[in-house]
Amino acid sequence: MEKETPVTPKNEEPEVIEEIAVEELSIDGVCGVY
Repeated sequence: MEKETPVTPKNEEPEVIEEIAVEELSIDGVCGVY
């Protein structure tokens, strides 16, 4: 994770969190909601 922090880790954190959340939802089978 340290290598994936160029200069704006806070700006990339929200995006990564959203991507992870979407992946978790799709894994649970909530893709139908989207």
